[in-house]
Amino acid sequence: MPSAAVGMLDHPLLAEEVLKNGRADVVAVGRQFLRDPYYPLHAARVLGAEIAWPAPYEKARKDWKYLV
Repeated sequence: MPSAAVGMLDHPLLAEEVLKNGRADVVAVGRQFLRDPYYPLHAARVLGAEIAWPAPYEKARKDWKYLV
């Protein structure tokens, strides 16, 4: 049965560890999205992941490294 991890998973490395070790199938980060609407971008940076940006936002992607 699939399971979700919720609560206190506010750091990308912690969420990644939970998924990689099979403790959960999905990580819910609702409160973290409320605290930081750019959480997916911050998490991608911490994890070293490259994410796809929509074409109209390419300029923002190029400037993103200076914003955080």
